[in-house]
Amino acid sequence: MKTPSLLLAAIFSLLASPSFADQPAAPTVRSVIAKDIKWADQAGMPKGVQSSLVFGDPKVGPFIVLLKIPAGTTIMPHRHSAEEVATVISGTLEFGTGDKIDMAKATKIAAGGYVDVPAKTAHWARAQTEVITVRFANGPGDISYVDPKDDPRNK
Repeated sequence: MKTPSLLLAAIFSLLASPSFADQPAAPTVRSVIAKDIKWADQAGMPKGVQSSLVFGDPKVGPFIVLLKIPAGTTIMPHRHSAEEVATVISGTLEFGTGDKIDMAKATKIAAGGYVDVPAKTAHWARAQTEVITVRFANGPGDISYVDPKDDPRNK
């Protein structure tokens, strides 16, 4: 009869030991439905463009941001310090590279399509319809316009 008592005592002492007691709680699963997404104006982008941080920290490491661009909005030629991948999840985005907008060379990217833009590559975009993208990058999540006059922060 001593064996079960010793076994219970061992189990309780193990559970009370610092290695078990100090274990972090299991991560929490987070689910957000579309109507509950918290949108905010996106700094450095034209008026009306909004974003929602999904994961990470754009200042220092990997991050995922939702970006909502109103129909007809043009994002003038600009660059980012880091490579970025933007996937269109709704709408149609007209996208191009270079220091000047050339609509004849634009690629129309509909939902499900994506662009992979190398770091420091000048590019521009126009939302043909309201567009929502998922932007994946590794911070810093910055933006610098080819022509400083195009930067909404300077207006």
